[in-house]
Amino acid sequence: MIYETDFQKQIENAFLAYGASVAQERAIPDVRDCLKIGLRQGLYAQYTNKLTYKDKFQKAQKSVAAAMSQSYVHGDAAMYDTFIRAARPWSYRYPVEAVQGNYGNPSSPDSHAAARYVEMKAAELSNIFFDGLKKNAIGNQWYDNYDSTEQIPSVFPSIGYWNIVNGCSGIAVALATSVPQFNLKEVNEALIKIIKNPDVDFNKIYCAPDFATGGTITNSAAVKESLKNGKGESIRLRAKLEYNPDKNMIYASELPYGVFTNTIIDQLAELVNNNENYGIEKVVDHTKKTADIRIYLTKGANPNKMVAKLYKDTSLENWFSVNMIMLHQGRFPRIFGWREACDAYITHIRECEKNIIQFDLNKALARLNIVDGLILAAASIDEVVALIRSSQNPSEASSKLIARFGFNEEQTKAILAMKLSSLTKIDAIKLNDEREELKRKIEELRHLLNEPTALDQKLIDILQEVANKFGDERRTKIMNLVEPTEQDETTQVKEEDVSIMLFDNNMLRVIPKEDISGGKRGRKGTNIKAPKNANLINTLYTTNIGLIAAITNTGRLYNFSLLDLEWNKDYSIYEIIPLQDSEKVMLLIDATSFNAYHSLITVSKNGYVKKSLIGEYSSRAKKGVAAVKLDESDTLIGVYLSNNHNDKLFIVSSTGNYNFYPLKEISSTGRVTRGVRGIKLKEDEQVRAATLIKEGIEYTGLLSITSSGRGKITPISDFNETSRGVKGNQVMELKDDSFSAILAVPSTQEKVFVSANNKAVVLDVKNIPIQNRKTVGVSIINTNSKNIEIM
Repeated sequence: MIYETDFQKQIENAFLAYGASVAQERAIPDVRDCLKIGLRQGLYAQYTNKLTYKDKFQKAQKSVAAAMSQSYVHGDAAMYDTFIRAARPWSYRYPVEAVQGNYGNPSSPDSHAAARYVEMKAAELSNIFFDGLKKNAIGNQWYDNYDSTEQIPSVFPSIGYWNIVNGCSGIAVALATSVPQFNLKEVNEALIKIIKNPDVDFNKIYCAPDFATGGTITNSAAVKESLKNGKGESIRLRAKLEYNPDKNMIYASELPYGVFTNTIIDQLAELVNNNENYGIEKVVDHTKKTADIRIYLTKGANPNKMVAKLYKDTSLENWFSVNMIMLHQGRFPRIFGWREACDAYITHIRECEKNIIQFDLNKALARLNIVDGLILAAASIDEVVALIRSSQNPSEASSKLIARFGFNEEQTKAILAMKLSSLTKIDAIKLNDEREELKRKIEELRHLLNEPTALDQKLIDILQEVANKFGDERRTKIMNLVEPTEQDETTQVKEEDVSIMLFDNNMLRVIPKEDISGGKRGRKGTNIKAPKNANLINTLYTTNIGLIAAITNTGRLYNFSLLDLEWNKDYSIYEIIPLQDSEKVMLLIDATSFNAYHSLITVSKNGYVKKSLIGEYSSRAKKGVAAVKLDESDTLIGVYLSNNHNDKLFIVSSTGNYNFYPLKEISSTGRVTRGVRGIKLKEDEQVRAATLIKEGIEYTGLLSITSSGRGKITPISDFNETSRGVKGNQVMELKDDSFSAILAVPSTQEKVFVSANNKAVVLDVKNIPIQNRKTVGVSIINTNSKNIEIM
């Protein structure tokens, strides 16, 4: 039979059907479990073919074949690639496949072995997808497979684990999706907050992306807005670059998500081939299971500028788009903002959990009915048995039992299904115990169904349990980066050691390290030649290509480079950084490798200590950023960078009392906070000095100096650790003196620079006596100053 139709309309209708099919059945994830259909079909095939985490590993071909024979229609190579990607820890933030064998490495996307060599099964985490499937969790949301021999779930219950943490990308017809990855602990915490308070503020439930490969997000404010709306500015990701001065090498790790090391190697080779003076001597790729690229620089190359060039010219800085298109109710593609997506998932798991509870309730009620019948039968067992024996067939026996004892149909079926020998041995006591347990369970299940708060608490408990079991710490750092002014990137600068002197009139001077000089121990010292009416308040050793962080009296942090500063010249700080009115720089720290650290620690005069994640700050904060909240009467005594929670903070008060404890005793707080009490002070007492003792570094000891200039080095082992925020013990014998300065002296440091009242002495460490804690020390510098500087 031939039908006539309009060809154009036929093509339009067919293409629309094709486009809808691609979106629904291939490219776009369902917001409820955040899985695309291909992986869901593969996982379900593993579930039904006993290839889950409790089962033994089997060849990957078996998982692929199971999926192909059951429902997957796009070819074995595509299915295998889907499985392999779900197993890679650099592709999935939380892998849902477990693999034995070569599943590749971050060098290239096709570095894995063939399916016949790899063994595979669903990971333990995947089991959460399936929980409740056999208890009608998803109701009637099943569809026929391609030959109508099996029913396939159109969505997983996935109660407690939302696969949005693994992100998703896909291209359909006329639309594409791009969902970033997230941290499981943070996501479940946000879901719990919404369940507890549906009107919770967006800022309290926002989860910044957290990619499998780590890296740093440098436009966090824009990303937050993009996720709020479901689309917007892309995520700018940077690799972790660390400079090793001993090897003149930049170590690249934590590549932007989706970037393979082969891509970087090829880009670097092209840059060097096109410009032999680019600044790279050689590149070595040591990548195994994590990215490890070592970029050796030519002699004289400026590492700071090379880092900037590498970010600019290669995929060491890359973008991940945000376009959170997902399927609503498994059918309609639409953009979901973060809050909308969370709400959709919560609605889904509520419905699934209700279905599971109803299933369990129906099962318990059915069993209670049977138990009641068996108890009734047990009370007249002889008569029941006689009735059954006198009957010609089961139908007659059923009718007699119903007529005589009032059993219902289900009860008679259960009784007749038992052998007579078993029937006569019914234990009424056990049945009564089971009956009570069933009644308790039924009451509990009805309470969950009838009380929304009880159901929500059950969901909260599940979410918390999953987060505790499978969650981990963030890998991706978050920051807002203000780009530095571009400079001549071809300039080659020789790295040299310098010293920076900061004066109390906001003047700064950079001098070669070898120009640092001073008198002998016990003397007044050599004149520093400070600017007129100014006093030296802070000194810092660094290099001429270093990045410096300046901390002001108001607690703001500014960064600036030394590259453009001439040596032996006095600069007003106002020429270098845009200080606000009445701001005064109090401290300088070396921020050259700022982003390589984990925490920034501040210590204030009034005894407060604060630990904040480096990601809260910008390593290029030229315009300034609030680093700490200070009371009007307070100011900063010390600022430190740390990479280890086992580093120890040593704080000393004006009366010589010290507190000494590891940083893990200080809870991390936000950027603009005061922190916590670091040491207990009397009314007229204040913190005079602090120093950081780093894990893994060997120290000669602690150099402590009083206001009269007496001092000594004391082994760190002489000081007992204290709790945070206590009065503490005496750091040294003071008599009528007060305390002024302290420094942890590494065993590799040969000299120390001590200054007071614009006079300085330079001492050999070996000439400073090592004495125990309860001594007064010897004369280090002849002075009477509360503000003694040591470096």
